Amino acid sequence: MYSILVVAPAWVGDSVMAEPLYQLLSKKHRDLVLDVLAPGWTLPLVQRMPQVRNAI
Repeated sequence: MYSILVVAPAWVGDSVMAEPLYQLLSKKHRDLVLDVLAPGWTLPLVQRMPQVRNAI
């Protein structure tokens, strides 16, 4: 199992553009556990991404 912690971009637009990366990682590594550390103003967005296990 792979476990990755990603430090998310600070801006909403950049966080949206990071989602394809999360999708690619999840597709390439089926047993991936992906957690994302995000600022408070982008946290609700990251929490809605199905590839992310924990949004911190």
